[in-house]
Amino acid sequence: MSIRVKEWQLQKPDITLNARNAEPDLIKLFRELEVFESFSKDNSFDAATFDLMKHPATKKLLLLNGGLVIYSFLDSMLQHEGYAFFKPGPHELAAMSAAAIVAGLLLKARVRDYIPSGIVAGLAMMAAITFGVASYVGGVRINQLAGGPLLEAKYHRDEKCLKLLPEDKSLPVVEYTEMTTDYWCSRGIDEVQTVRVRKGLFNSYQFDLREQTKAIRDYKQKS
Repeated sequence: MSIRVKEWQLQKPDITLNARNAEPDLIKLFRELEVFESFSKDNSFDAATFDLMKHPATKKLLLLNGGLVIYSFLDSMLQHEGYAFFKPGPHELAAMSAAAIVAGLLLKARVRDYIPSGIVAGLAMMAAITFGVASYVGGVRINQLAGGPLLEAKYHRDEKCLKLLPEDKSLPVVEYTEMTTDYWCSRGIDEVQTVRVRKGLFNSYQFDLREQTKAIRDYKQKS
């Protein structure tokens, strides 16, 4: 038996599918079955999409950190003194205290408005760095304002051309690196080097070595 093409008839299906309604219906089914609730919350995604400037606590902390960064940069550019001996202890204490305080405040604030744990940890670390640096710069400035006067003391270089030794043994030694050895070896061991020294709070000394720094720079440019 043969079938001719003209005798074919297109039959209409009984079920029609609306593609626009298929996706919402599927999502609705998933919600009814609680499929979405079975997945754990992605905290890393929360931290990546969290807007620090919209939460009042994180916004204030960002502004405070920004202010400390600007202060540390500007004041370090204006200062001409530095510690005779760098003691990391006080600055480490300032950094750890700042991190602990910031973490505590943010954890308290997120009870009212949610803050991801990653954001809390990141801002605590940021506060530790900014407060640690600011404590160094601010300490030099406080010593300058509240310490004793800036005095001129007599120093001599040592035999290895790495240190300046004071005639007054109560004063601190000025230490240099090997990068300045050529310059100091060009100076006589008996030649007097005038160094500006300030005795600050808690017997912490500071130097103003602008004169020596300029002399070393000029020497390197000529050689």
